[in-house]
Amino acid sequence: CDFGYTMQGGACVLQVVSIVPPGLQAIPARVTKGRQTSLSWTTYGMTSCSLTNSMGSVISTALSSSGTSATVNAQTIFTLRCLAGAQAFSSSVTVQIVPSFKEL
Repeated sequence: CDFGYTMQGGACVLQVVSIVPPGLQAIPARVTKGRQTSLSWTTYGMTSCSLTNSMGSVISTALSSSGTSATVNAQTIFTLRCLAGAQAFSSSVTVQIVPSFKEL
């Protein structure tokens, strides 16, 4: 059967699946250099996903996560790209670095 169909009783039957574009969230969205942020996302109707950072490194290929940790050493854009059949969806979030100050 093609994408979107399942085999039932020897016949391909169209499965109606709601597709909701992925949403990506980083908590906290501002960290001091070398600290971690927690990335969360949920997808509906997606067949595959890939979470990458600004350098293009793959952090996760899960369809959902309630807390994937990533260390941030500079401003970083995290991008979640997902596929639902031939349709592509993406969501991005930027994690900023909070300046640190030393008292003289």
